Amino acid sequence: MSLLDYDAINLAEKDLQYGHEFLREMREQHNLSFVSANVYETATGKLFAKPHIIKKINGWKVGIFGVTMEERAARMVPPETGFEIRDPVAAAKNQVQTLKQECDLIIGLVHVGINNSIQLVEQVEGIDIIISGHFGTHLRKPHRVGDTVVMQPGSKGKYLGQLDFQLPSDGKSNVYGKTVALNSKISDDAELARLVKEYDEEVLLTFPLESPKAKTQYSLFSQRACITCHFKQHNQWRATLHSHAWETLVEEKQAHNPECQKCHTTMSGEPNGFTRLAETPDLVSVQCAECHRPVAKDMATHINRFRGRGRSTNGETNGATKDFKPITEETCRKCHNEENTPHFDYAEFRAKITH
Repeated sequence: MSLLDYDAINLAEKDLQYGHEFLREMREQHNLSFVSANVYETATGKLFAKPHIIKKINGWKVGIFGVTMEERAARMVPPETGFEIRDPVAAAKNQVQTLKQECDLIIGLVHVGINNSIQLVEQVEGIDIIISGHFGTHLRKPHRVGDTVVMQPGSKGKYLGQLDFQLPSDGKSNVYGKTVALNSKISDDAELARLVKEYDEEVLLTFPLESPKAKTQYSLFSQRACITCHFKQHNQWRATLHSHAWETLVEEKQAHNPECQKCHTTMSGEPNGFTRLAETPDLVSVQCAECHRPVAKDMATHINRFRGRGRSTNGETNGATKDFKPITEETCRKCHNEENTPHFDYAEFRAKITH
């Protein structure tokens, strides 16, 4: 993070899970500018980081403070981390009162989710700009709440948020913003690319992709259990990107990444679903059971009910569809969300896979 040269870094629940000793070590070792107005050390009752910083830019004073979500942190940050999270609204009010005495512009780094960020603006007057975080929401352009501009550029470094503003600001038209996709059109920084490559190589050494075990019996949730009766549909599926989802991970050298595996395998992390390549090689890629979820939560009920009837040649489903939950846009949105597929069009994408 020090290579990115951030002016201020707000702390959120996933950072705090590392514990105060680790974060203090990283702050000192890499000179990281943490800000947080509502994260306290349990042992001392004092703030862990500076509640705000003030930057002088072209003769103007810009105050930047940070707050994070209280209720979610209470569930995700155990006592042994040494942190206590207090009311973010009260903390934000206190910071605005302090900063408005000497700053021309007040920016809040607010890790509470976009809806809660909007509510915070309504409760706390005097914040000029809010950079919102949490839930991975991606706003393509700024959202206005009164005179406050709210921006949230997604997560995981996929987008860069850009806000351009003029001071003094006499009207809403003086603030402009957008998000920039950090895709292949933008060249990688050589030093950061090297670090990422080294990290991926180290992860592969620590968690190598084991060779698939020879299997004599395949999962009933595997496409192999479907092909006997659904030969035509199976052929259509093989022509879609769903059937090659795992290959994409291998090509991108991310097959070891559990975050990526969730949307490139079948029922990842669920009972009877994908676990590891060595254990469940028959459940790689996005197969039938990922979308066609059985009502009975097991495929045996469906298979046994239709065993012996063979393939349907007249297009009749013989009531088979009643064994499965309906496929809706929500089914697809689990993976094709704002973060992964920002321009997802359900009708367009569904047409590519319908069989």
